[in-house]
Amino acid sequence: MAVSKFVKDIPLNSNHPSFEVLKGIESKLPNILCPKLILWGKKDFCFNDHFLNKWKEIYPQSKVIEYAESGHYVLEDAKEKIIRDIGQFL
Repeated sequence: MAVSKFVKDIPLNSNHPSFEVLKGIESKLPNILCPKLILWGKKDFCFNDHFLNKWKEIYPQSKVIEYAESGHYVLEDAKEKIIRDIGQFL
């Protein structure tokens, strides 16, 4: 039930009730000035390169690591690599 309601609350257009709230949050993201690490599963069924490119646009100085064989659950799919990569980043 919770996952179903969460998915239904993803604003896909400006008519969605959550659209303006999320747009406001997005507009403030560039104000976060700490170093950033983006870990990305290239086989994600939901979040494709369109979304990754948006993150790169918001945070052009971020370190991006793409995991070619990982999907939506990148932390599960590439656990050992991610532990190593986070350690190196920190």
